[in-house]
Amino acid sequence: HSVEGLMADYFYHARNTYQFLKYYIEASADLPLGQRLKRRFFVNPVGSYLRFYNGKLYLRVEPPAESIAEEIVGFFVAAHRLDCPLSQELREWIRDRLADDKIDFTRSMVINRVLLSILREESGVSKVLRGMRRTGVLSRIIPEFSGLEGLVNFGGHHHYTVDEHTLRTLEKLDSLQREDVTEEGRPFREIFQSLRDPVPLRLALLLHDIGKAFEGNHEVSGSDAAGLICERFGLAEETADTIEFLVYRHLRMFKVSERQDYSEAGVIESFARLVGSEERLKMLYLMTYVDISSVGPGVWTGWKGAQLSDLYERTLEYMRGGEPLEQSLDEELTASGLEAEAMSRVKEHCESIGTPSYRREIVPERMLVHVDMVAALQETGKAQIRQDSFLDFHEITICWGDRNGLVSDITGVLYSEGLNVLGARVFSRSDGVAVDLFHVEVADETGVPVKSRIENIRTKLEAVAAGEEDVEVLIKRWRKTNRYSPMLKHPRPLYGPSVKYNNSISEACTVIEINAGDRTGLLHDEASVLSQLGLDVRAAKISTIASRARGVFYVLDSDGKKIESRERMARIEKELIARVKMPPPGGG
Repeated sequence: HSVEGLMADYFYHARNTYQFLKYYIEASADLPLGQRLKRRFFVNPVGSYLRFYNGKLYLRVEPPAESIAEEIVGFFVAAHRLDCPLSQELREWIRDRLADDKIDFTRSMVINRVLLSILREESGVSKVLRGMRRTGVLSRIIPEFSGLEGLVNFGGHHHYTVDEHTLRTLEKLDSLQREDVTEEGRPFREIFQSLRDPVPLRLALLLHDIGKAFEGNHEVSGSDAAGLICERFGLAEETADTIEFLVYRHLRMFKVSERQDYSEAGVIESFARLVGSEERLKMLYLMTYVDISSVGPGVWTGWKGAQLSDLYERTLEYMRGGEPLEQSLDEELTASGLEAEAMSRVKEHCESIGTPSYRREIVPERMLVHVDMVAALQETGKAQIRQDSFLDFHEITICWGDRNGLVSDITGVLYSEGLNVLGARVFSRSDGVAVDLFHVEVADETGVPVKSRIENIRTKLEAVAAGEEDVEVLIKRWRKTNRYSPMLKHPRPLYGPSVKYNNSISEACTVIEINAGDRTGLLHDEASVLSQLGLDVRAAKISTIASRARGVFYVLDSDGKKIESRERMARIEKELIARVKMPPPGGG
């Protein structure tokens, strides 16, 4: 708390110094006497109290004391409508008036209605709120917001103070309305424009971290504070409920996307029931996107986007279909349009895999690709590898003979080819063939296309299986060659590693969650430990924010069942923590 207080004091004084110098510079560079008189008397009046001159708003006449709070808020509305800033002179006048604590901004329904009308505007909302924050008006309308000003979040990944982060989320939302919206933002723009009312989303964003100003769980305290603020604003019960939900659950969608396997029965249904409606789902999706994007540069990635998009689309489809009416395999194959012979081969393949999640996750057309890969493996005896590229990441499918430690070996070989594994899906057929899918990103700067690395991956995998190569030696060799790559430089994590177990998320597997300092090849190190301890990895995900990485593994014990023994869990935890704390092989 002392460090947070020190940083808050620093930002408070730095902001005040900035404002004073800005006012001083503007005043010092002011116009000659004649032009100052012209600015005072020969200008365009704006409303009853303002004047417009040289692209800025100045005070023309002071408003009466009894309505000063309402008029000050109105000044920001006028600036927004005219698309011009308040002059520094006017801002300083506002700050001087705010020194009077008797001027109450919290009990005026006029002010509340004006703020809600601002939140309903098509664009430029964040600009108005930033101006209000800069002058202190925002914290007078919503006193709870003052606790966020200059507040530093030592979560290991936030680049901004909490109040700045909050305003950046609103700026990111505003940016979706621009004509030059990025390709990444285009789908979110369509969703935003489809909302019936943007006010609940914008007010929830303004309040989503309000709980960090209080003790305890910030989602719970934030929801409580949001409820009181909504009551103060006189919002309808349905709107207030939505805002409280968004504040309370603003991290939920990201947590589900990074920790849970959507192909598990009940995951989508449970999430859909939690959210409750399409409108809330859209707002929560948008909120998750702008929140992550506003944490700091590079925090939002194509991989995070792909996982969240998948969760959104699956949940939306479930909501629109009502009760889940899962198609039979025959119905799904018929609807796919595959030829009869192909359908027969796919059906036989699915029966051989047996895992229900395979059919829930893989579309029939891609199943047929897997069938062809299995046939090629059986014909040639060589590992079959396929690569597909997406925005910011690649999917590599490997079809090979199944064995203990296969996932660990594959992730290690991928690492030795400069590919960092982000996630994995593992499927085994009854005939001993594995069909494994890996999502990867390029972790070197050689410029070699992923497609060109496929043959090397195949050669190395076969050499490892034959005992001619050791995975750890391959990794050391790659790290030595790329030791100066910035991809291998990661900031020291603020917190030590931790391991958690969950036997309720999945029907069949134990879920192990490992939090550790991020570095290239981390998922391989974790998978290697699990393999050495006799665990069968069925699925894996890794998510990163700055120096923190969270690995989630769906595993079965050596007997094909969940891990139940506390002694067994303690040993696994000890080995995992020891491995992730070790310096990576080859230095770096």
